[in-house]
Amino acid sequence: MLHLWGQSGPIVMPYWQQRLVEWASFWRWRVESIEMFDQRFGYQPVRFFWRGRTYQVYAIDRVWERPPRRHQNARRYFTVRCRNGGRYTIFQDLRVGVWSFVWRGFAGA
Repeated sequence: MLHLWGQSGPIVMPYWQQRLVEWASFWRWRVESIEMFDQRFGYQPVRFFWRGRTYQVYAIDRVWERPPRRHQNARRYFTVRCRNGGRYTIFQDLRVGVWSFVWRGFAGA
């Protein structure tokens, strides 16, 4: 059993909740910086470099913006399809101009 401490004393979680907490902490969204080589119209990604490979974007499936939050700047997200057959989500920090790659990965990675 997993024991947490609440306002009125220890909280004992049932087994299924404990497994859910363990699973949620095992897989997390990861964000890594990428280098953007080319952009179309000054903001659409065309070619980027991530983990030693260059990715050529041939289609943009979705674009959306997220307004600034408490500790994060506004972001513009792109879901892109690349020539290697992969589909990826990347975003640009609109205040700083830094590009990042978003992926789902193991918490220890």
